Amino acid sequence: MEVKITPKRLIGRVSAPSSKSASHRVMIAAALAGGVSELSGISYSKDIEATAAAMTALGANILCDDGLYTVMGIKTPAE
Repeated sequence: MEVKITPKRLIGRVSAPSSKSASHRVMIAAALAGGVSELSGISYSKDIEATAAAMTALGANILCDDGLYTVMGIKTPAE
């Protein structure tokens, strides 16, 4: 079986489960993506704070307002 994957820009919303490990993955994915993502339902912890700080050090801009995270992702050189 041969499968061809064609890259395309995706737009939409994804509801992530409220587990801590899923929260890390969602925040990292949003930070590495281009554009702006709004994340809600993130399980807050010192670990999440550290992940946000790490993604900020890589160039993302992450704001938190009353449990809603707005993540301005890192733009790749191809953009």
